[in-house]
Order: sequence, then C-alpha cells, then structure tokens
Amino acid sequence: MKILCMLCAILPLAVACFPPVDRSSDDMVINHGDVDIASESDARIAAGAALTVYLEHASVGGNIWAGLEDLEAGNARYDNGNILFYNRGNPGAKNKFDDFYRRVTLAADPNYRNPADYDVMMTKLCYIDNNYDGFASVTEMYTYYRDMMNSLESAYPDTVFVWWTIPIMEDGNAARDQYNTLIREYCVQNDKYLFDIADIECHDPDGNHLTNGGLETMDGSYSDDGGHLNATGRSRVASAFWALLVRIAE
Repeated sequence: MKILCMLCAILPLAVACFPPVDRSSDDMVINHGDVDIASESDARIAAGAALTVYLEHASVGGNIWAGLEDLEAGNARYDNGNILFYNRGNPGAKNKFDDFYRRVTLAADPNYRNPADYDVMMTKLCYIDNNYDGFASVTEMYTYYRDMMNSLESAYPDTVFVWWTIPIMEDGNAARDQYNTLIREYCVQNDKYLFDIADIECHDPDGNHLTNGGLETMDGSYSDDGGHLNATGRSRVASAFWALLVRIAE
C-alpha cells in the first residue's frame, strides 16, 4: 500500500516534468525564432541527423544546401549525410508541384523517390513564383498546393510532408505575401509542419519585422542581389532547417 501511495504521488510529478509533445502547438512552425541552433544539445541534433530527408528546390535551395555544408564543415555534429537536395530548376509553379507529386507517387519515374525511404519530404517554390505560372491566381496556386500536400499526407502517413512559404526579396510583393498568409493560416489551423522561410528572411538579427508599404521584405544583410542568400542568409536559414529536423525528431 505504501508503494502504491508513493507511485500515486510521483506519477503526477513525472507527467509534469516530462509532458507529451504537443503537435498542435506553434512548435510545428519554424520561423525567425528558431535560428539559434547552436544552443541545441548534441543528442537532439543527432536525432535530427538520423532522419532521412528529401527536398526539391532551385537556386535558393542551393543556397540553403551551401549553408548546411558550411555548418557541417564547422561542426561535425551537423552531419547532412541523410539529407538529399534535388535541384529541379524553375519550370514554373504548377510544373514544380506536378514534378514533386510525380516523383513521390510514380515508381516508373526515372527520379522516383519512394516515400518509404524518407522520414521527411518537401518541395519549395522560389521568389520568382509570385507570378503563379500555370495558375489563374495566387489563390488557385495555393489551393492546388494545399490539395496536393493533403493528398500526399493521406497516402503516405508514415512520412512527414513539410509545407513552405515562398522566399521573399528585398522589395515587397503583394502576391508573395498573399500566398504566404494563406499557407501560414492553413498550417496553423490544421497542425501542419511549416518551414516559414519568408518569416526567417523578413526579420533582422534583432528580431525586428521588416516591411515596406505593409509588405514583407528581406533583410539586406542576408543577400547580395536582393533574393539569393549570401553567407549570412544561408547560415540563418540552414540553422532553422536543422531546427525543423530537431522538432520533427522529438
């Protein structure tokens, strides 16, 4: 009886000290508050590094990969050996979505990526996709992406599909902001993993939100040409990418 009473007293404390991970919280959104990866423990980084990851991208994705390489060169704990970045170029927004869907679902595709081989899969647009190529409007582009991602999540429940906002530039753009707002709202309301690259880019190192005429703008220290990431920018985004993996591995 004494043992039972002791357990009854201890268990609530254990639950309080080690609460279950709440996947409906803001922890599923990676943004400018998640760029300090150096403070993460080696054990948590190792758990993130153990995930098999696939990302389709173009030039900004190449910048992010360079940032991941920089991190690993500086500290071996950032081992990116399980991360595959595939540069599919810039064939237009709709073609990018279709390319990703085909590679994930069609075994006959020469570049087929079997979801069974990956813990995490994702595709990203580029800042040039504010022209919503292949669609009649930004809303139509968002809806197409939303439905594709939901379809993949339903078909492959053992794989985490991460959603992305569109990267931004130093000049604000209404179409990018509209798309990113739709993505953010949907992901928060429906418990989706979101890598909010736009939010990471539009906050300066001190956490100030940068806008021009109400439109989000990239901090000028993150880019040398107004859009692509320089060494500072790629380090920031790559660090947040590691935060994403750590969060998923929890």
